[in-house]
Formats: sequence, C-alpha cells, structure tokens
Amino acid sequence: MAPSPYKTDLDRNPANFQPLTPLTLLERAAAVFPDQIAIIHGPLRRSYREFYARSRRLASALARRGIGRGDTVSAILANTPAMLECHYGVPMAGAVLNTINTRLDAAVIAFQLDHGDAKVLIVDREFSKVAKEALGPAQYVGIDMRQGPGVDIICDAAEIDHRFGPDAFDVVVSTELLEHAREWKKIVHNFKHVLKPGGLLVVTTRSYGVDFHRHPYDFWRYEKDDFELIFSDMEVEDLQLDPTDPGLFTKFRKPLRFVERDLSPHRLYSILRRKKKLEATDFDIVHFEVRYRFIRLLMDLLPKRYRRAVHEGLLK
Repeated sequence: MAPSPYKTDLDRNPANFQPLTPLTLLERAAAVFPDQIAIIHGPLRRSYREFYARSRRLASALARRGIGRGDTVSAILANTPAMLECHYGVPMAGAVLNTINTRLDAAVIAFQLDHGDAKVLIVDREFSKVAKEALGPAQYVGIDMRQGPGVDIICDAAEIDHRFGPDAFDVVVSTELLEHAREWKKIVHNFKHVLKPGGLLVVTTRSYGVDFHRHPYDFWRYEKDDFELIFSDMEVEDLQLDPTDPGLFTKFRKPLRFVERDLSPHRLYSILRRKKKLEATDFDIVHFEVRYRFIRLLMDLLPKRYRRAVHEGLLK
C-alpha cells in the first residue's frame, strides 16, 4: 500500500505545528498591538506591552525562587489584573496555577494548599486574614530529652530524622540546643532533613564568651561566620548577634530545590579544649572533667568575691 501523501515529509515543525497555549497569544499581541488596551479595571488601563512585561516579571520572580516545571503556584485573588497576570506569568515559569475560591474558609484552603502541594501562595491583602489562618501550624510538637512544660515527645535530637522522616515540619525551632549537642553536625543535618522545602528553621545558640554550663553537658560555641557556612545551603532571612549575651538569633528558609552542604571538614570552637576541633572525643571529655574538678576545688579555696571571675576566666 502506497504511503499517504498527507504523512510524507510532514513531521512536526514550527511551520505546521504549535502547542495550543495562550502564552503565544499574549506574546504576539504585545508585538503586534503593543499600545492597544489589554486590561480595563476601574480607572486602570494597561496595554498589551505592559501586560506582557508584568507577566514576564512575575515568571522571572517565581523562577528566582526555584519554581519550575510541574510546581504548583496557588492564588487567592479576586478578578483583578493581578489574577490575569498570574494566568500568564505562572505558566511562563513552567508551573501550574491553582486558583482558590475566595469564599472558602481557612480549613478548606489549608486542605487545598496541602493537597495541591503548593510551593508559592499569591494572596490579595483583602484575603490576608483567611490566608494567614490557612497557613498557620496545624499542630505543635514540643520535643526534648526530658519531660517538662510544653514537651510532647521525649526524643534525642539525633534521632528526629528516624522518628519523623523527611519533610515533616513547616517550621523547626531550636533554642540553645546546638552548643550542648556533641554530634552537632548530625543535629544540623536532622533539622534540615525534617524541614519541608520552603519551611523555616529558627535557631538560637551561644558564642564564645559564655562560660561552661551543664544542660546536661556543654561542648561548642558558634560564631556568625560559623552559621554563615553551616547554613549556606539555606536562604538567610535573619542572622543577628544577641545584644545582651554572646550568641546568635537566626532564621533560615529551606530552598525548594535543596542541596545539603557537606559539613564534615568544618571545625567549631570547643569549650572542652578551648580551641577549634572537628569533633568532641572521649578523651576531650575526660580531659575537661579533670580540669573542671581542679577549677571547682580552686574556687572553693578562694574568697567568694573572686569565684565568679575565676569561673568565667577559666571556663570560656
């Protein structure tokens, strides 16, 4: 049977095939009718040139945040120019636009955001209250090594990756834990591991100048440049020095496309050995215990007015 002439030399090419997409329509309108009015909203008038440019800027902003093909961008917007720009800017970035009904309550919106795996939510300020409720934490879990107020689960921070698995939390908060963690690199890995992409990590810790204190033990002191390296695989939202005592207040966001930094070669200041070290060894602990007992004995022999100065001077 002879081949059909309609199937000969008619493979898909730009001359005979174009995907059915509104994106090329806007691109062509901006090129052919740049000054024609595209959007009328109350007193606002916007041309095809402006419409196209603003849509492209939205796509660029999304791409810079790591949004790409197959990601979901949700929007809670009325029928405004911003909604029109979302209908073009979001697919320009390769993402899928999920428009959420503005009449829904916070619980339903929260379900839709979770079910649709939204990476970004675009909200008109008119709907900021319900959006804030929808984005609020569904559950708080307090984790500590010992029972106490606000503690829901007894668990070592070194085990939270096994206990909860990856991408388990929207927000992870650690207050003055890392200086007491012998295996600090494992703990930092766990914080990053259990945090969802786009989630927030809030960490406070102590720096050089804070003397030894047992809770139940004390190992490390972190400086600003340590945190800049340790969390260089995260987006820094806030990193500041404690204005009252040597320490750090920090807030990081996990990128949507996260690649963890190797921390194995990084050294921290060890309060046990009073120098930077890769890890705390058993010998370091024994060495410090001997030294600590000697200092305590010395303090008992000194007048009370000198004890605090000796403690701070020898145990930093």
